[in-house]
Amino acid sequence: MSEFNLAEVVRRQLRDGVSPEDAFRVAQTIGLDFIPFNQVIIAEMAKIFPFERRANLSLADCACLATAKHMRLPALTADKAWAEIAGDVGVEVVVVR
Repeated sequence: MSEFNLAEVVRRQLRDGVSPEDAFRVAQTIGLDFIPFNQVIIAEMAKIFPFERRANLSLADCACLATAKHMRLPALTADKAWAEIAGDVGVEVVVVR
């Protein structure tokens, strides 16, 4: 998971009333490695931006897809629309539900 998407997880917990300290601690316990969010991944995101509207992607969605592409790993999502653009953006997408 990219550090960008880690920030999204923490933000969501804050919205649900979790303290900043607890939100970050919980996010760290999910057992994932956190990939530094850097200019290389941002450049990958730029290639995904043209597909934002077609798949109704958020900035965090683009960050996840770009990180998956950069790491040559599948992107996991519950959003079926990602699968529709997977081939166009060069990312394997696994829809988990």
